[in-house]
Amino acid sequence: MSVESSNPAEEILREQQRYYSERAGEYDQWWFRQGRYDLGPSLNRVWFDEVAQLQRAFELAPLHGHVLELAGGTGIWTQRLASRVQRLTVLDGSAEMISLNRARLEAAGLAERVSYRQVDLFAWRPARLYDAVFCGFWLSHVPVDRLDEFLQRVASAITTGGTLAVVDSTRAADATVPNRQSPPEGVEITTRRLSDGREFQIVKRFYEREELRQLLMRHGFHADVETTSKYFVYAVARK
Repeated sequence: MSVESSNPAEEILREQQRYYSERAGEYDQWWFRQGRYDLGPSLNRVWFDEVAQLQRAFELAPLHGHVLELAGGTGIWTQRLASRVQRLTVLDGSAEMISLNRARLEAAGLAERVSYRQVDLFAWRPARLYDAVFCGFWLSHVPVDRLDEFLQRVASAITTGGTLAVVDSTRAADATVPNRQSPPEGVEITTRRLSDGREFQIVKRFYEREELRQLLMRHGFHADVETTSKYFVYAVARK
């Protein structure tokens, strides 16, 4: 997201990218409930049960052929995708995230199926069509004033009959991180803190099930949207 401008809204996007680059080394601790993200056996069990529900849902989703993953991060979902598709292209704005992602796929013996590009996802323009696009925990970081343009580009990257798969957090998921408060309703800028105490301002929007369905329909998708009982919202949409 290397935005070159003094515009305050674009400065937030630069800071958001810095946050995820700096967070790369601790990101997996959040997903696997380790370190400061370990909230004890009971709450962790709820989290992992819902993660398993997400994984089962996407095992059934028609993700095949040449798939594009947006904001691939450390490769948690990349590994699952690469094990089942013919070819996978991963885009991310962070060199640190891509390095960890590539290492994970190499360790799993899946690196030959994956190609990587470090790109500003707000400037990205698709150069080809894909059979499917996967968007994990990224849509919530797209500001509302850029959302329609971004989804238009996503739609233009998917072949007719192809699939868009989305997974993201509900507002309740913020409660799984110590000392984190969700932004109030209608506010999309929030403060995030790293383990070393540094703070960053980022965009974070939470989607209700019907809101996400209507959003995807507006951009030409027939979407099935579901939520887990507490932490996640996910969609499988056909163009």
